[in-house]
Amino acid sequence: MSVKNAPESVGSLESTQRRNRGLTIAVAVLTVITLGLAGWLAYVMLAPEENAVSEDVAQVVEEYGDAWNNYDGAAFLGLVTAGYQFYNPVGLPAENAEDTAAMISTDLKSNGWAVEQQGSVQMIGDEYTVQVSQLGVTSNYGVVGDEGISVMTLVNEDGAWKVQQHVWVAGR
Repeated sequence: MSVKNAPESVGSLESTQRRNRGLTIAVAVLTVITLGLAGWLAYVMLAPEENAVSEDVAQVVEEYGDAWNNYDGAAFLGLVTAGYQFYNPVGLPAENAEDTAAMISTDLKSNGWAVEQQGSVQMIGDEYTVQVSQLGVTSNYGVVGDEGISVMTLVNEDGAWKVQQHVWVAGR
């Protein structure tokens, strides 16, 4: 059957071509939208999170916690700046790097103190401040099972990240 002999219900050749053009345009628009969404999704999945912590900073945070848990004042001193400050609202008056290293090596060791990181490490604000959440005290030093937050400010000193300040907030 040719187009000339097609029944009238099918419509004319021109109306069929217009319908085909409309379908072609609709398919092209949907294809562009789909590709755009796929590109956006790939960007979102591959772009770093705003609060993501780099591997080298995460390594310093891990080594810093290890120095405390291993009562290693010397390793601790290698991870902090000369102007390091420790703020502990629950009592110990250690404020500078040397006093904190001595406290780690003697006071904490004699009491079997240790903490375990429970939460994730994140960057907060404009500074490289790392929040280590829910540190659980696992010994008889302080309150057993106490949880709190350590907020550490890290700075890049001669190409190496170091802890400049540590604020411990207990969650009693």
